[in-house]
Amino acid sequence: MRSRARSRSRDVASIDMGPMIDMVFLLLIFTLVTARMTEESVVELDPPASTQARSVQDNAVHVSVDRRGDIYVGNEMVGHFAQAAIAQQLAKKGTDHVVLHADGRTSTADLMHAMDVSREAGATHVDLAAATE
Repeated sequence: MRSRARSRSRDVASIDMGPMIDMVFLLLIFTLVTARMTEESVVELDPPASTQARSVQDNAVHVSVDRRGDIYVGNEMVGHFAQAAIAQQLAKKGTDHVVLHADGRTSTADLMHAMDVSREAGATHVDLAAATE
């Protein structure tokens, strides 16, 4: 009888950590799969200068055209989906104003294409951004 009493007193309560580790691992996988893993790209532009440049309203949609003619909405390159992306941003911000940021070496044809796409997306005011002298 003495041996039974000793064995009971030596029993230590334990928690099985296996299921908890499995849950943490599953939550980690879920987070990695659903998280948006994009690098924030910055459009490098050398805008033309103007003595008549003025500030614009804050809620305008900013569209950039680099020297190769690629169109960006914000800092995201949109390519052939430019019209849809601009329309989405116009609706999101509740505005009809687009500000085009173009590199000084952007061709006139690429700039006009960006202006046309902005108008087709629903913008009624399209301004060209310039650096102040």
